[in-house]
Amino acid sequence: MPALCVAVILELSQSGRGTQKPVMTRDSFAQEYAEGRPRTVNFLISKGLTRQNAEEISQAAWVRGWERRGQLRDLRKTLPWVNSIALNLGRNDLRRTARLRRPKDLISDDPCLQVLAVVDIRRKLALCAPRDRMLLRKHYWEQCSIAELAASEHCSGGAMRLRLLRARKDMRRLFESKKRDRNLAA
Repeated sequence: MPALCVAVILELSQSGRGTQKPVMTRDSFAQEYAEGRPRTVNFLISKGLTRQNAEEISQAAWVRGWERRGQLRDLRKTLPWVNSIALNLGRNDLRRTARLRRPKDLISDDPCLQVLAVVDIRRKLALCAPRDRMLLRKHYWEQCSIAELAASEHCSGGAMRLRLLRARKDMRRLFESKKRDRNLAA
């Protein structure tokens, strides 16, 4: 544990103010940052992030830790606290980028098959309700977040997630009906 954190805790306990919550000073946080940031980067790499993403997320986690340092209950646990912030930020990043990854089993590397898949998706979108079509297009093609869609449609994030879920289910039904039609024809 860094010496500055120990000094703050001892000062509070000796002055009779041990019941008050110790406050992280700028100097003590700077020292924690200097010692802990490389460890946070390594922690994120161990969770599967690339070095570049781990460094960016680590920096963001330490910034968020500084902004919310008043929530820290035990100064001795600064590093685990910041690592939990970093892990949450890393998971959010993975969820966000998972949408952008191309599903290998759905789209072939053959350009002709890719064009056919796009044409098929456009045909199925044309069969969807106009509102569902707009939501799916904005969310998946234009990469609008749930919050952005909810704001543009004047509803809550939960309501928007539910609307997107229903729109995806409708699209899935359209694709499954196509598979059934193919199986009947064969």
